[in-house]
Amino acid sequence: MDLKSPRTKCLEFMLKGKLFPKYSHCLATIAATPPTALLAASKFVNSYSKANEITDSDAEDIRNTSAITFTERTHFVSGECSSEPSNLTQTFVLATCTEVKTASETPLMGAIITNNFILTATVLPEDGVTCAITYNIKGKRGEQTTKSFNIQSYIVESNISPHQTPQIQLLELQTPINFELPGPIPDIIVAKTVDLAKRRPKIRESAILHTIDNNGGVVQIEVKLTSRSDCEADYPHLHPHVFCVTIAKKGCDGCNNVMPGSALVQYDHLIGLVSERVKCDPSKNILCANVYKVRNWIKSNTRISGAWGPLWNNTKMFVIFIIYFILFVNRTHFVSGECSSEPSNLTQTFVLATCTEVKTASETPLMGAIITNNFILTATVLPEDGVTCAITYNIKGKRGEQTTKSFNIQSYIVESNISPHQTPQIQLLELQTPINFELPGPIPDIIVAKTVDLAKRRPKIRESAILHTIDNNGGVVQIEVKLTSRSDCEADYPHLHPHVFCVTIAKGECDGCKDLKPGSAVVQKDGDIDGLIGIVSERVPCDSSKKILCGNVYEVQEEEEEEEEEEEEEEEEEEEEEGEEEEIAQ
Repeated sequence: MDLKSPRTKCLEFMLKGKLFPKYSHCLATIAATPPTALLAASKFVNSYSKANEITDSDAEDIRNTSAITFTERTHFVSGECSSEPSNLTQTFVLATCTEVKTASETPLMGAIITNNFILTATVLPEDGVTCAITYNIKGKRGEQTTKSFNIQSYIVESNISPHQTPQIQLLELQTPINFELPGPIPDIIVAKTVDLAKRRPKIRESAILHTIDNNGGVVQIEVKLTSRSDCEADYPHLHPHVFCVTIAKKGCDGCNNVMPGSALVQYDHLIGLVSERVKCDPSKNILCANVYKVRNWIKSNTRISGAWGPLWNNTKMFVIFIIYFILFVNRTHFVSGECSSEPSNLTQTFVLATCTEVKTASETPLMGAIITNNFILTATVLPEDGVTCAITYNIKGKRGEQTTKSFNIQSYIVESNISPHQTPQIQLLELQTPINFELPGPIPDIIVAKTVDLAKRRPKIRESAILHTIDNNGGVVQIEVKLTSRSDCEADYPHLHPHVFCVTIAKGECDGCKDLKPGSAVVQKDGDIDGLIGIVSERVPCDSSKKILCGNVYEVQEEEEEEEEEEEEEEEEEEEEEGEEEEIAQ
């Protein structure tokens, strides 16, 4: 055994002290040791007892204690639970992971995120583990295989306590998954990516748990999401990114019938992953890591964006790519012209983002608003993948312009943004290096950047607004605009999304295509606050005779808050109903 490993050290501590409460912090470490490592541990105990004059009875005590701890780790082998075949079989894999030092195997289920990444949950460490990946389970043309030698954890610290640390891991694949195999027209599909959740798990709505049964097939079981209070009753100090479920059908065991990494799906979107509980108690609720809460981490580490991610083999996505390419040729380049304007009074809250598509080396200038020191809000038709953006702030300001970069675009709605009237164009650029708001200077320090104030009320049609953009000379300027009625906006853009509105430029010489950069900011006064109400969309191609489209910033931020409030209300209602049921029962 490795004499420096935490597990060996813990055994050594126990041998020396024999005071197990004193070394209770070691129990979790030893519990995570696979059962097949028990033999190696026993051999170590024997050799240690001889070298250090430990009696045979002492050594036997240690072996027995370790054996009890190892035995308490539940092995997730699906049993005779009543279930039905999964309707999403091709999105899941079996990952048989082996710890190199101990040669112990752990079966996990995983969800296909991209052709290069699997999402799963386990107590296994990041180092010294190899995983054999099997996909197209019991499918046509036989099961396909690949391997993974790299585990990336959402939180690097120990995952032994999944109620306190969300168990979410990415398995990076050595050889990419092949989604299609040659066959009769069309080709045979052997794998698909799972759709990540776009909203929080809904407590009052049913969900489906997908796992791998005792026969090796992917099956599904109906589950019920429990209230947070019920979950915390089983697991105190619950992490905010963890929730609980119970299996609806009787006879199903949350320990023996559910494999770690099993997928919780609601409306065909992945909302959670079942955690591996080292000491699994079937009487307790099943713990799940909340995929919605960590979706940005998943995207940033896998470079996915849902529809623009690994689905290039899909016919639909190929057609979209061709359309995008054709439109790109006719794309209007937004170069500010001779439009009459005045210097912006909010210059330090805006940036110039020069974004480059890696494959084509084409550049797109965008304007953006500083939301935090790590995020810029903008709008573009650019996909989330394969784009880098050079960010310039303190435009034409004192002490010179400052720069940073972004390699990660996050879209409000993941689908294609080519039609901004149907899909609100709102994107976040995550910065590689945070913005520095102040530079050292005479007292006080020189301010080079500020965050924009987000709107606290809906855009007012009858009130004027100011549009901030970057002109032909590279300066931030402002132009007065007028918000149009929804009917007037729909006249230009039928099937208008509820989170989109239109504006027109008040001054006659300004062109809504040539004089505005995509990502330009529409601001409306609310008392003393200049609130950001909208972001100008990038239209491909752009028609100057039509109104200017804007993504509604207020609606986007409010949706997040409303969902949180709705979630809290649902939990309160459930608690009240449970209380009433208890009173009736009494």
